[in-house]
Amino acid sequence: MQTRWVTAVAAGLLLVGVALGVARVKGEAGMKAISGKSAADAAAAALIEAERLAGKGSWERIAIGRVCNL
Repeated sequence: MQTRWVTAVAAGLLLVGVALGVARVKGEAGMKAISGKSAADAAAAALIEAERLAGKGSWERIAIGRVCNL
């Protein structure tokens, strides 16, 4: 029983590590997209970056729409 638990935890941590690595490669723009810009330009750049990160996820797109309406 303990061997299965340890194996499951190790596999879960491996998946988390891979996901973090992929997210780091995909999310390189981050603050670079908004630094050194005026407030309006930074907001527009942040929304464009958020749309890129959301992809085709419907819940993520809904969250971006809420931010746009604020």
